[in-house]
Amino acid sequence: MSVIEKGFFYIPVEYDGVEYLANAKEGKVFTKTFFETMMHRIPDAEVVNREQFLLGNLKDKKVVHLGCCGPFHLALEEICTKVWGVDIISCEKREQKPFTPKNFLKIDIEKEQIILEEEPDIILAGEIFEHLSNPGLALDNLHKFECPIIITVPNAFSSLSEPWLKLNIECINKDHVCYYSYYTMKNLVERHGYKVTQFFWYDIYPIVAQGLIFIIQKKG
Repeated sequence: MSVIEKGFFYIPVEYDGVEYLANAKEGKVFTKTFFETMMHRIPDAEVVNREQFLLGNLKDKKVVHLGCCGPFHLALEEICTKVWGVDIISCEKREQKPFTPKNFLKIDIEKEQIILEEEPDIILAGEIFEHLSNPGLALDNLHKFECPIIITVPNAFSSLSEPWLKLNIECINKDHVCYYSYYTMKNLVERHGYKVTQFFWYDIYPIVAQGLIFIIQKKG
């Protein structure tokens, strides 16, 4: 399908043997290669409340919770059939409200595989990929599991950042090393042998929502 058929509303023109796409109204001209390389359709998707969505999808499931040293893990222990907590630090060493999870595994998911005595129903990677230096290695280390993986990440294009940017301020967690869009996360998981089976926005509005939710599965 051509970029014109995708609905970018630019007309094809040719100059000196090179095909361009031009929008006379906006006075903009781009090469066709630019469009094919840089423009990516975002699918229509529902906006959900992140916490409610996760609790509803994880209830009565056997869950591996990556990055478990936070209050949400205690809620999972209340509703899941079984939950394994995985983190790079011991939850007892948290600065705020330390606790001891059941079935805790101290693992660096970028360097190690998770060893369990049974297969989980689902893996939750909630708000951790933006912290990882090597997210592809983390995905590779989860390949042994056949179950779906839920990934949630902040939205690179969230409207929450706009008023701060106007003041030359980045409103970003000091521990984050990257931010994801729909396309960049989809690209990452596909490079590492997964496919996106479902996609949602979380909180506020589509496109500029606070974050993204992906459900992924190993390619068959």
